[in-house]
Amino acid sequence: MGAEFILVDSEVVRPLRGEVLRPGQELSESIYPQDDDPSTTHFAMKEDEEIIGVVSLLPEIRSGGMERWRVRGMAVRPDRQREGLGSILMRGVQAIAQKRGGGMWMNVRTTAESFYSGHGCQVEGEPFEGDLIGSLGSHILMVWWPDGEKPASPDAES
Repeated sequence: MGAEFILVDSEVVRPLRGEVLRPGQELSESIYPQDDDPSTTHFAMKEDEEIIGVVSLLPEIRSGGMERWRVRGMAVRPDRQREGLGSILMRGVQAIAQKRGGGMWMNVRTTAESFYSGHGCQVEGEPFEGDLIGSLGSHILMVWWPDGEKPASPDAES
């Protein structure tokens, strides 16, 4: 049987999130403030009762932006990467954001920029390393809109 794409609770995504994205850190570092918000959606790829990929879509409006949803915690087990599991997870969060309305934003490792670009995400700004990211490497802000184009800001001149 192949991998299944399923909805899960926050407790299910945290172990793989920690293992892949925050190796050597306490599991508590893999808990996000909006994890248990009723609008947060957690997805997993499961095969033979084992979780092999995870991602979360959180209700968090980007500061200075119009995007309503934040993608966090995208992780695929290292021995299962490059099998298309991340693409399935990404298409899942895109479908939910499209249904709910509004764009998505995410801080991604610069090493994963091409993956997100391949799914229609666009870079905003320059790479950064901040206090929240610490030793996790260089990141970049990326955004995604269902129609592929960011709508004009309500403040924009006509």
